[in-house]
Amino acid sequence: MGTIKRFLYCIGKDSIVLILLLILFAIVVAIINLCDGCVICRDICISFVSGIIIFIITTTIPRYRQRKDKCVFIKSRIVSVIESGNRLFRNMYSNDDIYRNSNVINNIPSNEEIAKICKNRDFRKVPTAYAYTAGEEPSWNLLFCKILWDIESLITEMVAIAGQENLDLINVCDDIHRRIEDINIKVGVQLAAVPETVNVNADFLCEDLQELAAQFRELQNYNEWL
Repeated sequence: MGTIKRFLYCIGKDSIVLILLLILFAIVVAIINLCDGCVICRDICISFVSGIIIFIITTTIPRYRQRKDKCVFIKSRIVSVIESGNRLFRNMYSNDDIYRNSNVINNIPSNEEIAKICKNRDFRKVPTAYAYTAGEEPSWNLLFCKILWDIESLITEMVAIAGQENLDLINVCDDIHRRIEDINIKVGVQLAAVPETVNVNADFLCEDLQELAAQFRELQNYNEWL
């Protein structure tokens, strides 16, 4: 199903209409020939068929190739945004959880899994499952900022190539970016409001993370047919 949708997207709606008209006119021409009908009508139909064929050769085929290349570009960026989500959720797990089940590294968790890991995650323990330089101090704020910067760069690239045709995709990515910004602020506020000697359980973030996971799953669905 995804292959069909991708093919129809690449050739464009106007080309689909013209191809259907081409088939229709071809049928009409065949009927006229069988019935030995009006020569003028047959010539008109043949002219229409010729015009549509020229349009397909000169416009539809080049555009199909262009859109196919664009799909490859956009798809790679979508995968990178999803990987940013994987990186965020990966840090919600403890090292023991990852050791017991390495599959969590490359998956967006379900709502039930998120509720479970939020009960066990203490935000006083800094995340470590991400790349940082020797001069950087690992922290949740640093992790969120790195993810936000990556997603923002990817959105900019997608906007440059996608245009209005993929506006729904851009909106999903932008919503993800805004939600991570909100999560970053909430975590910062919670850490600042509670004494440093007191644990900061992630339960207060459970609903936000579940909604964020739903947005990433929507992005995964978009990626499957593109």
